[in-house]
Amino acid sequence: MLRSVHGWIACPILAALAQNALAGDEPDRPEPMEEIVVFAERPSLTNDPTALARARLGEIAGGTCVIGPDQRNHESNQSIADAIGAAPGVITQNFFGGNDQVRIQMRGSGLQQNPTQRGVLLLQDGLPLSRADGSYIVSSLEPDASNTIEVYRGASGARVGSATLGGAMNFISLTGADVQDLRLALEAGRFGARSARLSYGGRSGAWDLRGTLVKTAREGLREPFNDSERTALLLNSGYRFSDNLETRVFVDYVELGFDIPGPITRAALNDNLDTIHTGPRITPNPGGRPPFFLNEPGPNVPRDRPRRDAEKWRLSTRTTYTAGLSEFDLGLTYADTDETFRFPVSAGIRHTDGADVAVDMRYTRYAGGEAVVPLVELSAHYITGDHDRSYFHNNAGSRGARFSDHALSADTLSLNAFGTLLIGERWRLTAGLNYVRAHRENDERYALPTRPTLRLGGPLPPAVPAADTSFSRNYDGLNPGLSLSYAWKPQHMAFVSIARSYEPPTFEDLLAPRGGTPNSGPLGFTTRDLEAQSGYTLELGMRGRHQRLSWDVVAYTARIDDELLSLRDASGVPLGTRNADKTRRDGLELGLGMQFTQRVQGTLSYTYQDFRFDQDPFFGDNKLAGAHPHTINARLAIEPFGGWLVTPNLEWVPKAVAADNANRLYRDDFLLLGLQVRYRTPGGRLSVFLDARNLLDEQYASSSLIFDVAHPTQAAFLPGDRRAVYGGVEVRF
Repeated sequence: MLRSVHGWIACPILAALAQNALAGDEPDRPEPMEEIVVFAERPSLTNDPTALARARLGEIAGGTCVIGPDQRNHESNQSIADAIGAAPGVITQNFFGGNDQVRIQMRGSGLQQNPTQRGVLLLQDGLPLSRADGSYIVSSLEPDASNTIEVYRGASGARVGSATLGGAMNFISLTGADVQDLRLALEAGRFGARSARLSYGGRSGAWDLRGTLVKTAREGLREPFNDSERTALLLNSGYRFSDNLETRVFVDYVELGFDIPGPITRAALNDNLDTIHTGPRITPNPGGRPPFFLNEPGPNVPRDRPRRDAEKWRLSTRTTYTAGLSEFDLGLTYADTDETFRFPVSAGIRHTDGADVAVDMRYTRYAGGEAVVPLVELSAHYITGDHDRSYFHNNAGSRGARFSDHALSADTLSLNAFGTLLIGERWRLTAGLNYVRAHRENDERYALPTRPTLRLGGPLPPAVPAADTSFSRNYDGLNPGLSLSYAWKPQHMAFVSIARSYEPPTFEDLLAPRGGTPNSGPLGFTTRDLEAQSGYTLELGMRGRHQRLSWDVVAYTARIDDELLSLRDASGVPLGTRNADKTRRDGLELGLGMQFTQRVQGTLSYTYQDFRFDQDPFFGDNKLAGAHPHTINARLAIEPFGGWLVTPNLEWVPKAVAADNANRLYRDDFLLLGLQVRYRTPGGRLSVFLDARNLLDEQYASSSLIFDVAHPTQAAFLPGDRRAVYGGVEVRF
């Protein structure tokens, strides 16, 4: 498929897919005809067009997919869940609505974190968004500036530097070389949602420039404790020195803030979704043992006013050089983050300020012929960061006394090597080796001999001894992988693979407040000497297309040692992270596409997950809390008349989800129906849309907190939005 990497791509694709590769923004219109080779210019060397990304990932013997502009409603300002939630194998859970703290999960990595901050390597234009310890602020992602999203599930993530069980995601920005225009989009809808997007792309000779400014705000389902606002500015500019050399510079700025309305009980979920939990109810038990009954444990949100605010600057550059069938890539990134997370009183207020620097180098040698088959892939990824972190007591929503001061430093090195042996014309044997070395260090700078305490009701000593929390941890992992595939034509493949995953803990795992209650602040810190999470995953898969039907299916089984579990007790107070002994995972990831007629096409994704402990001393073979057994996403794209697009869609979680590892508390199943209607004028200069969600007005929990052993009346459930309609307009100049 790749005749010459630097100038032209040759795609053996259906005629309509070739048209999409050239036009960029129009939907796929595949027809049942013979495959042909079509040549299309590669506008940017650093940022691949969607067709080339699909061709590259389609040749990987592992779980991959590409989400292009044809699969996303670009007239709306999307949340992360909107952009990626319908991909097979990708589970997204909205915590508070909009873009605020979406939980992303692939194959259960980072499954039990609240909020999710590890488990998937997040990249923007091939460069890291994650911090040096592997954590990230998911809300800092801006999918609306991305043209293409690459999803690498499991071991396939090693191609971009990830050794985690979950894999990686790469959000590829639209460039001025792709599209030259000016766009303005405005949107508004229920729950006080409003947003505006302004983007510009231009090209002059060897230079190109693309910029996107997005501003969103929302009052939310559970006002006045659900407000959020967000500003994102993303700029990239490239210079094409020659047909085979390009440098691109990226400047990203994101400022966000959102209230955290917290969990509610099942009774509140069924009766009144906009309820705000006011803390546990304690009932006397005269003359009995225990002396008090604890009911409806959970945080007091009106008093503690939990909230997250963050500001992030990111400056990066990427240079790509091609020579025939070889490609060299060098990336440099500097990111500065200032974040304040106001937890409930039991954890206090955490302020983190610091910077990360990353270097990424890649070399790829492709085979000649019709398919984008890499014969040799070598890459090195190094990121280092220093952050100052302090904790303060949450005194009824205000910053109280400081009780810790930490200097955190981390670095992570990932080295990757892949080689592919072509056996005849159709068989391929690929061997890979990943090496991870990670360092995590905490220098406790708190100089006082005692830590102040905070008690909102009841007696407590004014101070407790201050134990030194300093530590230094090193992690080394050597992770082999092997795959055998049979490709009977480009992007038609059956494969089997086995690979080792390896994930060191983050600072959120290694350093956690302890001793707090729903009515008192922390007394110290848990600094466990955690092991890295590791394991082996066996995959079998097949992808291809026949006439009007396309398919992509992967089945996997994994055995995990020392899984990192982030837990809470029955009162909702964090217990810190611990290593489980052994866990296991079995799953199925299915994606189907069907062109029913010239004007009707459909997609279906199904994800099955059976994640369990493996003969755990306490939990036996219980289900791991938080894992969806079944998730189904489906949509039809109907073009009844020229310029009109009607898209009914559904999200279905047909079985209850365990909220605690004891499997005593469950989040109920739900079915969400939606309908999008869009009209675009001839030439695409003006488009308007309506987006109706949760048409059945389902009262449901979109997510839940995760517990070790939950109380039957636990405030554990995070309600999803009720029925809502959003509308907007986009003008292109």
